Amino acid sequence: MLWNGDWNTAESGAGGGRAACRIGALGIRVWMVVLVAAGATGCRQDTRLAGREVPHVTVRTVTDGNVVLDRSASPKQVAYALLRAIRDDVRATSAPARQEALRRQLDLCAPDAIFGKYQQVHQRTRPQYKADRDETVYAVVDSWAPTYAYYVDSFDVEWSQAEQAMVVQDRPKLADDAAAVEKYVLVEMADPSGDANAAAVAMLTLVKEGGYWRVLNVGFVPGRRHLATRTPPPTSAPAAETAGR
Repeated sequence: MLWNGDWNTAESGAGGGRAACRIGALGIRVWMVVLVAAGATGCRQDTRLAGREVPHVTVRTVTDGNVVLDRSASPKQVAYALLRAIRDDVRATSAPARQEALRRQLDLCAPDAIFGKYQQVHQRTRPQYKADRDETVYAVVDSWAPTYAYYVDSFDVEWSQAEQAMVVQDRPKLADDAAAVEKYVLVEMADPSGDANAAAVAMLTLVKEGGYWRVLNVGFVPGRRHLATRTPPPTSAPAAETAGR
């Protein structure tokens, strides 16, 4: 889902081209869908969601495979670990495996920032509403795997390849926004069909929470298929005129 805002982002392609993407009402609508879903669970008092125990998520140092994701971990490293956890979530063949993959996603989220954004929206629309922090965070993170499920084959890459493919950008500041420093991690996702024209550009929004880079939001850059500027293949030169003509 896209951030609630309206601004331009630009990225540089391999050929040095620059392109702009406008993020506006679409992001607001998608973010609101998740918030409504979270709100449906947040009104309960038993701290359960769909019959599952809802953990109290805090930001801390975690290990993903042999990578320690501490305060020195980069946005790319955190985004890569999250995408791999989403892949394992989608491919899970048992409830325990799926819960373990979801736990890894919760370990990489920014819980206070997620809940803060949720409260910010509801203060304007439903000021009397009191949400449960843990259920809200759980519901939002639980939506991330379905968001990227179609593209999980794109996550079967080694770190060295993923690092080269990812683009990191600073989030442009809004005049009325005093939010902490945030960054986007953009990565091109191949369509399972193999059709290059059906690719998509994923956008993960990361924020500093407790000194750690952690994920606030996931979604796609609307109207964008590729990160790099695509150069049409050269056409063959016209055949030489027949001699004597």
